[in-house]
Parts: sequence; structure tokens; C-alpha cells
Amino acid sequence: MKNGFKRALSMLLCLTMVLGLFCYAPDASAAVDSSGYECTGSVEQLLRASSDAVAGQCYRIVNNDDVIALADYVAAGRNTKGVTFYLKADVDMRRNTWNGIGTDKYAFEGTLDGCGYAVVGLITYLFKNAGANAVIMNLGVNGVSNGANAAGIASTLSGKIVNCWSAVKVGGTGNNGGLAAIVTGGKIINSANYGSVSGTGNVGAIAGRVANAQIECVYYAYNSADNNGSVGSRDAASSIDTLRFSSSPTVCLTEKEKTVGSVTSDDLVELLNAWTSADGGAKWRKWVLNTTAEGIERTGGKYPNPSQAYPGYSAETPVYKDSVPMETLYESQSDAQPGICYSIGDVKELEMLAKFVNEGHNTEGATFFLTGDLSIVINGSFYKGESWVPIGNSETNSFKGVFDGQGFVINELIINKCNDPAGLFGYVNSTNAVIKNVGVGGGITANDYAGGIVGFLRAGTVSNCWVGMNVNGDKATGEIVGYMDNARIYNCAAYGTATDNHKYGAIVGESTVNSTVQYCYYSNDNSDVSGTPSVGNYSINVPFKVTNGDYTLTHSVNINGQKTLKVLNALNYWVDTLGANQNMRHWKQDMSPASIARLRGSFPAHIYFNDPSSLEYISEQPEEVDRTDNPYNVIYKCTATMTELYDSKTDALAGGNYSISTGDELGLLSKYVQEGYSTRDANFYLTDNVNITTQGINVEGAGWVPIGTTLNNHQGISTITYFRGNFDGCGYTVSGLYLVSDFIDMAGLFGQCWGSTIRNLGVAGEMLADDEVGGIVGRANSCTIENCWSSVIIQASTEVGGIVGYAHNSTINNCAAYGPLYTTSDEGEKSGFVGRSNGSTFNNCYYLYGLIDDFYNKTDKDSVFNDCMYFKYDVDGTQKCTLKRAVTIDSYTGDDMLEALNAWVYKQDSELYCSWHTASSINEIPGANGYFPVLVNPKLSGTGADDGYCGDYEATNTMRALYSTRSDGVEGGCYSISNMDDLVAFRKYVNEGYKTKDIIFFMTHDIDMSLSYSAASGTSWTPVGTVKEPFKGIFDGQGYTLKYLYINSTADDQGFFGQVTGNSAVIKNLGISGSVTSKGVNSAAICADFNFGTIANCWSSCNVAGAANSGGIIGGGNMGTVINCTSYGAVNGASTYGAIAGAPVGTVLKYCYYLYGTCQQGYPSDKGVLYPTVQSFNGTGAACILAEYVTVEGTRTKNVSSALKMYVDAHPETNYCYWGIGDSEEYYLQGVTGFPVLISASDTKGDHDYKQYQAEFKDKKYFSVLAALKDANAAEGGGVVTLLINAQLKNREDIVFDDDVTLNTADFSLIIMSNVSVKSMNQLLGTFIIKRGGLINLNGDKFIYSQPKADDSCNSAFYSKESLTIQTVATEDPTAYDLTFYSGEFIVNAALDSGNPHKIPGGSKLTIKERATLNVERNARIRTTGGAQIFDYGTIKIGNATLDRNKGSRIVGVLEDKSGTVTLPFIYYEGYHLRGWSANDELYAAGSSVEVSTATTFTASWAIGDRLDPYPGDDSYTDDGELVYEFKIHVIQAEGGKISPETMNVARGETLKFKVEASEGYYIKNVLVDGVSATLDDNGEYQFISVGEDHSITAMFARYTNTDYNSYVNRFTDVKPSDWCYNNIRFAYTMGLMQGTTATTFSPDDPTVRSQFITVLWRMSGSPTVPGDGCKFTDISKSNYYYEAVRWGVANGIINGFSETSFVPNGKLTREQLVTMLFRYAKNYAGDDVSKYDMTNILGYSDVLKISKGMTQPFQWAIGAGIITGTSSTTLTPQGTATRAQIAAILSRYCNQFVLKVPVIM
Repeated sequence: MKNGFKRALSMLLCLTMVLGLFCYAPDASAAVDSSGYECTGSVEQLLRASSDAVAGQCYRIVNNDDVIALADYVAAGRNTKGVTFYLKADVDMRRNTWNGIGTDKYAFEGTLDGCGYAVVGLITYLFKNAGANAVIMNLGVNGVSNGANAAGIASTLSGKIVNCWSAVKVGGTGNNGGLAAIVTGGKIINSANYGSVSGTGNVGAIAGRVANAQIECVYYAYNSADNNGSVGSRDAASSIDTLRFSSSPTVCLTEKEKTVGSVTSDDLVELLNAWTSADGGAKWRKWVLNTTAEGIERTGGKYPNPSQAYPGYSAETPVYKDSVPMETLYESQSDAQPGICYSIGDVKELEMLAKFVNEGHNTEGATFFLTGDLSIVINGSFYKGESWVPIGNSETNSFKGVFDGQGFVINELIINKCNDPAGLFGYVNSTNAVIKNVGVGGGITANDYAGGIVGFLRAGTVSNCWVGMNVNGDKATGEIVGYMDNARIYNCAAYGTATDNHKYGAIVGESTVNSTVQYCYYSNDNSDVSGTPSVGNYSINVPFKVTNGDYTLTHSVNINGQKTLKVLNALNYWVDTLGANQNMRHWKQDMSPASIARLRGSFPAHIYFNDPSSLEYISEQPEEVDRTDNPYNVIYKCTATMTELYDSKTDALAGGNYSISTGDELGLLSKYVQEGYSTRDANFYLTDNVNITTQGINVEGAGWVPIGTTLNNHQGISTITYFRGNFDGCGYTVSGLYLVSDFIDMAGLFGQCWGSTIRNLGVAGEMLADDEVGGIVGRANSCTIENCWSSVIIQASTEVGGIVGYAHNSTINNCAAYGPLYTTSDEGEKSGFVGRSNGSTFNNCYYLYGLIDDFYNKTDKDSVFNDCMYFKYDVDGTQKCTLKRAVTIDSYTGDDMLEALNAWVYKQDSELYCSWHTASSINEIPGANGYFPVLVNPKLSGTGADDGYCGDYEATNTMRALYSTRSDGVEGGCYSISNMDDLVAFRKYVNEGYKTKDIIFFMTHDIDMSLSYSAASGTSWTPVGTVKEPFKGIFDGQGYTLKYLYINSTADDQGFFGQVTGNSAVIKNLGISGSVTSKGVNSAAICADFNFGTIANCWSSCNVAGAANSGGIIGGGNMGTVINCTSYGAVNGASTYGAIAGAPVGTVLKYCYYLYGTCQQGYPSDKGVLYPTVQSFNGTGAACILAEYVTVEGTRTKNVSSALKMYVDAHPETNYCYWGIGDSEEYYLQGVTGFPVLISASDTKGDHDYKQYQAEFKDKKYFSVLAALKDANAAEGGGVVTLLINAQLKNREDIVFDDDVTLNTADFSLIIMSNVSVKSMNQLLGTFIIKRGGLINLNGDKFIYSQPKADDSCNSAFYSKESLTIQTVATEDPTAYDLTFYSGEFIVNAALDSGNPHKIPGGSKLTIKERATLNVERNARIRTTGGAQIFDYGTIKIGNATLDRNKGSRIVGVLEDKSGTVTLPFIYYEGYHLRGWSANDELYAAGSSVEVSTATTFTASWAIGDRLDPYPGDDSYTDDGELVYEFKIHVIQAEGGKISPETMNVARGETLKFKVEASEGYYIKNVLVDGVSATLDDNGEYQFISVGEDHSITAMFARYTNTDYNSYVNRFTDVKPSDWCYNNIRFAYTMGLMQGTTATTFSPDDPTVRSQFITVLWRMSGSPTVPGDGCKFTDISKSNYYYEAVRWGVANGIINGFSETSFVPNGKLTREQLVTMLFRYAKNYAGDDVSKYDMTNILGYSDVLKISKGMTQPFQWAIGAGIITGTSSTTLTPQGTATRAQIAAILSRYCNQFVLKVPVIM
């Protein structure tokens, strides 16, 4: 009995739980909205209601009208007690007058729940009076509040403010507080103030004056109230609990730790959320740190660092409806129910899902979803054991439901050696199983079947996921899935690596034939897409490469018709199309430090649920999308420079490589050949663009002397030389080619070449010579010229070619010519490529159309030309080069020249050729007039030994020089390592056993190791030092970086150093990035096996994966010391591994730090040795925060950057380098952006901006613009600094220009992110981009700046919240400026209050381009003075007014908004005068002031004719009396021409001109004024004199001829060429007068109705539209096609109705009606002379008396003019119906006689 009872009870409980699962969520039918309230209605509805709200009701606030309604409701004394009001969105109050909610008499007594939203743009406090029952919660506010008792939220508070923030700027006379002004018996709890607070008395960051108040867990920014503290004044009964905090881009920290509930922290977000968790029960919103631009603007204020951000909380939004927590499901121990959604909010619930599945519960048909990011690591240790236990532990206990990550990330998923399939999921086994929208990071080391998402996918789908970790296994290992069978993977990205001993792949390790993998992307450093790529359906899976943070596919993909090369675009295109309607998350790439810390990288990842980010795509040029990657990376090992070769006075070595870096050196090559030295089979190559304007041997003023040529002197003696080597331009350009001489035959950059190969070269310049003249080569004998371009202007007597003058037995491939060619002889031979050829072959060569007649001129029968042709430029406005016809090259077929050039390069499948791109500026092709294809020029490796070095050591010798001696270095000597050659020499020197003890080896530059060692090349770095020959000396990196170390080996002791031994061995001041993978013992970034020495002040971002003893800094260690080092890379090992050290036996680890999540430990802790100062950290920038405090040499800190610097400060004797923050793209690529890195001995972070010169001053080149400007300031007399590339002045790189210093950006642009001060804008010439934080000071005042909010102290400046682009030109008057606003919104803010409006100085010119906006905000003014002008081509806004210039451009006068009253400026349009600005059917005079309360567009209204003074009242305006515009002149436009201006209002007595102009191919047939023909004056104008009533003007424009008639192709099957009416129908159709009744029929014999014929006449008149829109006839409507035609016909007296209200549109048209309508049209509208046919005798027709009254004259005209004939020789049949064929015949006769000036021959 008892057992039976228990069974029954158990069944009842199970049933109760199951039912509970369905009933857990709120009833869908209940009126509870997404904010959790059962809404009664809006506040506006409440205000209008006759009864008050009652307690318990809830009213929503969705906009500012609702907020104002609430204020009005309270002010009326109506009830709010017990009533809740809640926000549904942010509310903007910026355009509202506002006095606050509540009055002195009536207080607000209800609850206002912001629900996480904010009221923004306040002009005073939100509440004037919040009573004792008031609760204000979950709310944010920003704006300004001034005056007495000013505050952000409440002026007077007796109730509560809970869980709120304010960013209101508060100021006034007294009792001023950030949140509340006067608090009496009220409470402020768990809130924060970010805004500044000032005043004359009782000023506090939180409250001004408090009495009997409670302020608890409230925080305020350090600078919010200067030194006034949190409250201004208080009584003894009040309790105050407040803390200050400081902020960085990623974290806000309180001044000391605080305990809230069970949480002790100094992290502001943690403290705020700790209170919300501890309080419980209430609807408290959680807080987040929103570092987006929107978040900063919403919660920030005016702060020194524009990226400064404070916590703000996000509005709660439902995820999946009716969801059940995973914890509830797990505790029920029942199977998941199909159709039910289960939420996973933390790691505990994720583990419960794993347990739930692994214990055998069913998940089929259920959905599980994440509600936020998860980190498996809790407090530095794993939540459960040492490894994650995958979800699903057998094919039986497998996951079968849907898992939706919602774009969130699961980080620190670590698995170490797992027997079961390893991954987030172990086993997934159901065709209905889906895993989507999740990203996973961490690291996996397993046995069989390892994948980041799923280990063993028996059936199911993985879609739209990414993995960012290394996955290692023994069999079937993949980044996404280990093993798959009958399964699918779509649209996934793999950013890590997958390796094992058997089958492994970047996406899947092993698959079966019935599996599908599509649209997946992986690193090209990784393996293939699959370990079994031939088994299964694999398509559109492409590797990618990463360059400067750009993830680009190795070849383009086509996703549902959309092509792309960008990984981000590819992922999103799939979501848009193939993944549509599947609840797939879009993707973004966020480069912010916060995002990088969140993802542990900066790759494309999901836009997670509730992410404020917007969807964006990367723009791509069409020619780039289809280009596969074929990088040009041939690196010549330099034999000597050209200078060294020339100075040697010896022949070049066959096979030798000689570098040419300047125009001088190219000139030396010319001299070298001219002087007879041999170049045979030697290689010469460019290392940069060179200019040869002044180079070469100047023969008789000739300029450039070609490399190898025939020189003739005045005595007729010739000197003949040849260039016989090879020349590689490496994609660079030789510009400035200039040659003028009658003494030089065979002219070009090269004159005569024999057996040479010239490739990858661009040449620009001009030449005048005798014969055999070419842009590249004058005469080519047995040569190959390929992959070159020329833009050379050539004039010669004969044999002139764009590439070669004369080609003999030569081959020219894939070349392009852009320059014009001229011959001085009429018989001169010239062509696009070759003047004359003999036995030569030309393949795929192109020349610019119009410059020359053809691509060759004279050739023998042995010359071959394959696919050589002209191209046209910019035929469709896209700046594209289009070939004469399509070409086929390999797999490419098309007429795009750029694609054709690249297709040839790719077809060669060789690293010898540069690819092509469209010139980014005209400067790339000097002298050209278009953006043509040019070669991509790479930067080759190698730096000068000590170029730019300014470190601590004086080199005994270079490392290469020491190694070349094959002897020991000098004890105490210093040997420099400057490049890869030195580094290799260093390794060989050590490993071959030469002396290192007591010798210093030091770096002088960053060294990029990837140029020699990489996964792509398959070459792995061999470590420095072996067991037999360890390194024992001193290695000082001097703060420089070894970039992209690559090691992939099975050997032991793998790192940059393999073995270091000895008490005197030191490695210091070194940064290192890259990867180390080893299957041996001892693996590390810096030293694999480290014994007895010291490693100090180093950092590593290497990812390290080894078997045993793997570490970020050292692998194995014995009795040494590692101190003040950091590690940022992921470290994994089969056993004994740590982020700092793998196996530190007896080794001291001190002050070492590692990035949280990269490894589970800093060192193995199983030995029992603890190192308390080895700590993990999180965050970026100045807020890299340690897990615990450390005391560094006596000073306590929790900040990593501070800790590192403290140690350096404490040891000045060691020459340790200082630390900064990695803040460039190069650091981003190395994985250390936002983290501490070393500052090098040259006072740079990194190596001189990657060895690119940025600027030039007095012939000296600089790697830094700032350095050049400083030298210019220091130089006597100053001078001009010129940019050499696009550059930037970064934050804090401030500069004040001396008066005599100028910066010219030339063809480039300078990004300004710092403060730049000049005395005149003439000191800044060119293009400048002012980005957030950037500022240009002019004469000591802010002039143009960019920051989140305007600075009220500089009201005369232009500012923007975003970036601004300007262009400047020099002016004669230094006080004036010629400035172009190129793009951005240039705002002038509240200038009137300061009395300092913006004045444009006299003589200045301000141009606003199409993409720019000038915004004169409320209470602001800008004015021109002394003849200054504004040229407007973009947008001008003044307060609520937007100006439509209506073709005008030059503006002068005042542009002002004064409290909503706008002053309209003067504007000029040549040939016209300004009548005023029209808006809302009113016309306002220029210079007048107009009240504009809503957004309104004012359009300039013009009248023909200039005035003597186009700007009456330039600097002052006098109103001579206001005109009343009571009349209107209607302009009726028609096809074929235009009347200008358009319809306008006019004043009584006003005189106006209108100009009538015909379009091309038309003439003016007639002009009608008020329906009567009128005559134009000699200027084609009609003048209305002294207007006193409304008028209309229209014109009829007729064609000169029917040009389409002769090309007509008959489409009508019922009309044959033999028909009498064929040519008539042909005419009417091609004139556009008549159409077919269907697409293929004309129906010639059908009768015509009245509406059809009037429509034909209307079309013949250009389809004019008469004024108004009404029609008196009730039997037609606007939907009829003939509606406008009937209105027009009636208005012009051409047709009448049958009555006043009836038109009868379908009434059949009789012959007499047809003739009468056409007669009226000709007489009244077309202006034809019809009177000359009045005497036509029609009495011979027997039925003439049947013609209706009034229709006889039309018949006389029609018969006399030959427009109609009788139906027989004796009858007219006036009452007969007119067929469509007859209509066509009559129209063709009329038009040929009266309309067309050139009749069509029919």
C-alpha cells in the first residue's frame, strides 16, 4: 500500500512539473508587455481622460509628448499615488520647453520606471517636486540644468531615487546636486552621477542640501564636482554612503574597494549589480558598460578623453517567449518538452545542460538558448574539474534539440585529454538537431573526434558559428566539428588551428560521403577544409588571410548572386539569403579594445542579441572582388646597391642582384651602361618609386639619357651601347622621365636592350626624340617586356610606340599604354604599343582609345598580335577601363581591363609578377587624366643596419660582419642585429659554438620574421642555442619586437632561444609575437630550456602548444629568474604548462602577469611552490586589472601597466625599457593592441611606422610628421613640411606651428587626432581629416574640432561629433582662408549667448561640398564680412531651417537662429536675381527673420536678370517695406524643352522674365501665354510687366525630325508593309504618338474614341500638366490614363464635353470631330497659320451639307493642306467613324507639314 501510494504521488509530482513547464511563462494572452507591465494606456490618453488614474494602473511613456503630458497631468493636481509610469524607449527632450514634473503645490507621488531607458536633452531637472511616495527607478538622464536648486533628476526630493544615473551638466546659484538638489526625508540608492556640478553654495556631486536623508551605495565621477564632495550640506540625521570613481575605456574603478552584499570589489559595474542582486524581488535593471559611440554620448559628458565611458544599463527585452530556466528543467529530472524554450544564463546552467543530456534525458524538439556571454573559468579555476565535460557522452546520450547561442560567446572552454569526443558538444545525433549562432574560444587537447563546436556529429546541422581556439587530437580533429556523418555545416568561421596525427581539417576532421560542408572560411595558415575533402559535399569553403585586421578570402565567393572577397560580407550574405528566416544572427567586426577583450581577438563575430551595433558591410570595388590572391613576394638577396656597383668600376656579375632605391641610382645605371660596363644576365630591381626629373647625363640639354642607346654628336660620331641585363620594377614607378634631343635615336627609359627581360614597371613622363621611341624601350632585340605600363607623352619623327618603338624578335605581354603619341612626319609610324615590329609577339596589350589610331602600325608577316586592343575610360561614369571587346584569359572572360590584366598575372601561377589595382589617386600615374590600372608595389625586406637607431650601445660591428669572420666576438663587445640577415647570422654564430659569454647582442629595429619563416612557406625557425652549444651571453631587445615567430616542429627545446645556460646569461627588453607548435619537450616563446640566467622586462603574445613543459615565456626552467614579464598568447600543453613557465624547477618567477583566459594557470602548481606576484589580468589599456593586488618593490597596485613601470622605475641601473600601450594596427596584428608593450630605444613603440617615410622637410625625410614639424619649428626661417603618404597626428601629438612653418599634404591627407595650433590657415594646405579629439586652433582660439559634445567656451568654432574632412588653399591675405568642407557635419553651436558669433573673415572663401553639411544650431550665428563668400554645393541648416539653394551657390550675409527665429542669407546665381526664399507657399526676403518652429525647407526663388548689387545689404540689411505676394504665374512644362524659372508667387506690380529653351533635337514651335500665342524677345525670353493677376505660360516643342523612323522594326502582326497605312503607323509609333493595342497588334481598323485622340494630341505637345488637379467631368477620374490629357484639351479649347459634367470618354470619334479637334490644336495651341486654306473649295463633295455647324472651316483647312482626303472622290463622310489607321495617316501628314522641320521621307 505504501509503495503504491508512493508511485501515485510520484506520478502526480511529475505531472505537476510537466504542466509547470508549459505554464511557467506568463500567459501569452495577458496584456503584459515586453517591459513587464500590464499597460492601461499612454500618458497622453490619461491626460485627456475625464477621470484620474487609480492605484495599480500602469501608463506607458513612448516619446516627449508623453513626458510633457505627465507634467501637465501632475500640474493639474490629478492623482499619481500608487500609479506607475514607465518608459518604452529613450525620450529626447531637446526641442521642448520644459519646467519639470511637479509644481510647488502638487508633487509627483507615483512610480516612474525608466526600464533602463533614458530621458535625454533635458534643459532643466526632470522632476521639480518628487513627493514622499515617489519612486524614480531604472532611469538615466542627460542634458543641462541651471539656476537655483538645479539637479539632474529631481530639484526637490522627498521620495526615492533608486538604480538611476545622471549625465546632466548642473550649474547655478546654489543648492545644486548631480541627482537631486534638496533632499528632505528622501533616499538615493544604488545610483551614479557622471555629469559636472557647479554653483555658488551647497554644491554636491550627488545632492546639494540634505536633511534626514539616506544616501546609500551611490557613486560619482572624480571630476564631477571638483572638491565639493558628494553633498553640499547635511544635517546630523542624514546618512551618507558614497564613493568616487575613475574611468578608462574599458572599466570604471572606485577609489577603494567596497562590499555590497556578498561582493567585495572596486569595479563600479560589479558594485552596482551586486546591489540589484542583493535587494532582489524588485524590477531592478542590470548595469553594463556601453563603450560604443552611442553609449558614450548617452551617458558621458565633457571629459578630457573622448573614449571615456560610464556604466549605463540596457533596457530589458524578451529573448524567447515563454521560456523556462535550465535550472528548473534540470531539477525536475524530466525530459525536455518539444516546443518549449529553456534559457541558459550562466556557466552553472550550461553545465546542467551537459549533465542533463549525459544522464540520458531527451532534448528532441526543445530549444536551449544563451542569454549572455559565458566564461567556463570561474575565479581562475574550472567550474567542474580541470576540463569542460562535453554535452553528450554517447550516441545514446546525445544532444538532439536546438541550441541557439544568440550571438553570444562561450570563452575559456578548455579540454585536456578526453577519451570521449571533445568539444562544446560531445555527441549530437538527430537529423533535427541544430547548433547555431554561437562562438567558442579556449583550447582543446583530446584523443579521437575533437571539434570546437561538436566532437561527433552523427546527424544534425551546425550553422552560423565560429571557433577561435586551437584544437589538437589524435584522430578526426577539426576546428568546428571532429567527425560528421549524415550531417551539415553551413556558414562557419575557424580562426584557430586544428592538428592531429591522422585526419584533421580547418572545419571538419573526417566526414562521410553523405555529409555537407558549405560556405565556411578558415585561415590560410591552417590545414585544408577537411581531413577527407574528397568525401562528402564540399563547396564554397575558402581560406582567408589577415592583413592589418582585414580578413580577406584568397578568392572571391558567390553567395546567391552576391560576390565578395571579405569574410565579413560572405558571412552576412549567407545570413541575408540562404540563412534567411532561420533566426540567424548577423556578423560584425568590432576593433575596439572592449570587443577584442570580449572575443579574445578582433575577427568577425556575431551581432549578439540586444547588441547596439548596426549591420554594416565592407565596401568593395567590383574589380577587387573577383581577384584571387597572388602576392608578389619575390625577395632579391642584394649583391650590391647600384651606387656600390658603379663605384666598383667592374662588370656586373651574371646572376647578381643590384638594388636601385633613388632616381640618382637609376641615373647611375644609365651612366654605367653608357660607359661600357657589362650588364649581361645581371638583375637590377627597384625598391621604391623613383623620380628622375634631374637625373642622368645631360647631353646638349637632353635631360634623361636612356639606359643603352645610340648617341650622335655634332661631328656625326655615334656611341652605341646596350642594356643586356634584366630589370624588375617590383611594381614601382619611374616618374619624371624627360628627354628632348635630336641627337638620341632609340629613346625611352631604356634605349636599346638585347636579350633582356623587363617586368613589373610603370613609367611616366614626356619625350621628344628622333626615331625608334617607346615609353619603356626604344629598340628591343630578342627581349621580353611584360606586366608593365607607360604614361609617356612622346613626339618623334617615326617608329613611335607607347611601350616599344621598334621590336625585333621580342615578346611583349600584358602591358598597358596611357600616353598620347605624335609624329613630326606625315608618314611617321606610330601606334599604341609599337611603332614597328619584326618577328615579334604581342599578347594581351591595351592602349587608351583616342590617343592613337591602332596598337601597331607596320609589321612583317612574322609578327603576331593576340588580344591586343584599345580600351575606353569612364564610359559609364564609374571610372572603369573597358576593353574594345571581351577577352578570354584562363577562366576569365570579359571586357574589364583591370580584371584582364590580373587574369594574365594569375594564369602565370608564379611569384614573379605583381598584380594590378586601380590607381587610388591621379598622383599614382603622373600626367595621366584618369584612374587607370597600375601595379601593386610591395615593400621588400631589409633595413639599413642602424638607420634611425638611437639606443644605448655603440656597435663593435654588425652581427653579419662578426659571423663572416668565423671567429669569436670580443669579450665586452656589442654586436648589432638590425634585420633578418643579422638574426640568422646570430643563430648560426651561437649554434656553431662561437663565444657568447660576456658579449652583448642588441637589436636596433623591429624584425619581421614572417618574411623568411611562415606556415605559407613551410619554413620553421630553428632556435638559437642547443644542448651542446647554449647561449650564455646578453641579449638586449632594447624594446624592439621579433614579429611573427613561426615554429612547427617535432623536436625538443623549441622557442626563439632553444637553450640558455649560465648565471651571467641575460635576455631583456624583448617583445615577441607569433606561434610555437611542438610535439617535443620544452616549448616557449622566448626560451624553451632556461637555466641559471635572468629573463627580465619582456613580453610575448605567441600562442604556444607543446607536449610537455610549455610556457609563454619559458618552457623548462632550472634555477633561473624570470621577472617583470607579461604573456598574452594562448598556452596549451599535454602536461606541465603555464602562461609564464611550463616547468620552473627552482626558478624564481616574480612580477609576471598573463592575460586571463589564455591559460588556466601562470605555472604548474602541483610542485607545491607558489609565486604570489604571478597574476592573471583582464581588460585593456590603462585598465588591465590584476586578479589580486601586488606589491612591486614596496608599492601596492592592481594595474598591470603601473606594476610593470614601477619595477623599471625601481631599477634605473639596468637600462630597462619603459612600457606603453600597444595602439596601432601592427600591434593589433600581433595580438597586443590595448596591452602593455615596450617602448624601444628609439622612443617608439614599434619600428618607425613600418619604415614608411611620412613627411619631408628641406630634403630630409621623416618617419614621423610630428618630428618633421618640430624640426621645421627649430629651423631658421621655418619652411614647408610636405606629406609623402597618408599620415596622422595621433592623440597627444600636439604641435604649435611657428609663424613661418607650413604643412602641405600634397596629394595625400593628414588625420588630426591631436591639438594643432596655427596663426593662419595658410599654414595648413591640402586635405585634413579631423577625427574625434582632433582640434585646429586658429590664432589661439578653437576653429575646427571633433568631439562628442560641443565646447560651450568656444562658440565661434566649427565642431562635429564625427570626423570632418576639409581642404585648404593659400590666400593672399593671411587673415583670410580658402576652405572647403569636403565631408562631415560642421556645426556652429550656441554663439549668441557668448557674444562671439562666427565671422568669416573678409576675402575668405568657404566651400561646402556635396557630402558636407553646415549646421548653424539653435541660438547660433555665422556671418560673412568684407566680401567673404560661402559656396554651397552641399547642405546648409539654420536651426529648423534647411536651405535649398535651387542652383544658386555663393552665399553672403547672416545665417542665424535666435530662439527659433531664423535669419535668411543672400545667395547668388549668375544670370538671375534672388527674389527671396520660399517655404509653405510663402516668399521671404533675404536678410529677413522668420520664426521656424518645425523642420522646414526654404528654397531660393529666382527671377531672370542680374542686379547691379547681387547682395544688397552684404553686412547689414535694411527692409524697405514688405511685399505681398498675392498672384501666381503658372509655368506648364512640356517634353522637348524647359521654361525657367518654375511656377512662382509674384507681388502686385512686379515685372518678371521667363526664359524658354528647347532641348537638343527640338525647336520652339509655339509659346502660349494665358492660352494665346506669344512672341519671345531676341534672348528667348518673355516678360510679364507690372503683374496684376494670375498668368500661365507654356510652350510646344517640336522635333526637327523623326530620327527613329528609318530604324523601325515592325512588331505588329496585323500590319504588313504592303498595307496602305503601314508607313503612317510606322510614323505615329516611332514619334511616340500612338501605341499598339497589345505588344504585337495595332488593330488598324478599330474605331477611335474621343479620349484616345485627345491623348495623342497631348503627347504630341510634350504631355504638359495644367495647374490645379480638379476636373468638372464626373465620368472621368485621376486613375484614367487620359485624365491629364482631357484637362489640358479643355483648358486650351481643343475639345469640349457633351455637357457641363459629362465628357463621354469612350464616345466614338467621328471624322468631323477629328478634323475639328486637330484644327483647333493647330490654330490655338501650335500657332499654325490656318487662314490660307479658308478659300479651299469643298463643294464638290456630295455630303458637304452633312457637316455639322462650325466644322466647315476645319474641313477646308484639312482638305486644302492635304491632311485628309475624301472617303471617295465625291464623299467626305463627316459622320463616319475614324479608324486607328486613319488617325495614324492624318497625324503623319500633319506632322510632316506643320511640325517636323525636316520631313521624314516616307
